[in-house]
Amino acid sequence: MVQDGSENQVDKNIGMLRRHMEAQDRKQDGQILEIRALMQEVLEKDVVEHLTSLSQYQSLPYSCSLVMLISSVSVEDGVLQDIDALVDQEVAHLLPAYIPQHLQDELRKHQHQLEEVQKALYNSESRRANSTLRSHRLHETVHDLYNINGAKSEHFPRTLGEMFAVSDERAISLMKEYGVGDPSPTRERNINRLMQSFGIQYQL
Repeated sequence: MVQDGSENQVDKNIGMLRRHMEAQDRKQDGQILEIRALMQEVLEKDVVEHLTSLSQYQSLPYSCSLVMLISSVSVEDGVLQDIDALVDQEVAHLLPAYIPQHLQDELRKHQHQLEEVQKALYNSESRRANSTLRSHRLHETVHDLYNINGAKSEHFPRTLGEMFAVSDERAISLMKEYGVGDPSPTRERNINRLMQSFGIQYQL
């Protein structure tokens, strides 16, 4: 919108959004105080009365305060989760009024591109670190990489020794995950191609 020459409208929208969020914050703070007061009342009255009735049948030397603490934490966590969900809903409802849909789509596109760049950088750093591994130190950690689907494989070898011991079936599976190419008939060649792809200098 700034590029289109609508700086004043942008400032106006930002100001409206800021005032609205400040009002929502004040309202939310008041609601949280009310919820906490109600929660405290329930804990101090209903829970204590319930535990008192239970103590007539059970021996509770120190469990009363413990149960109260656990209940308080559990209830408050639940309240905070509900508040987070309400905030997300409110933002999703208000966002289109301040940011056009095509700008939201463009933002998501840039976020996706940024994630891809970050993963590519991570893979590059992993390959650089793997290039320093030495074959006589089999306990050294092999730095993992993101596969072609942008995820980390559960079957990625953790150490250099485990890399050398990869079975033929597992090697073929890893080649598919990381787009190394078509597998060869021999296990050693498949492992070598994987290690080359992962940045490991040593070859079987």
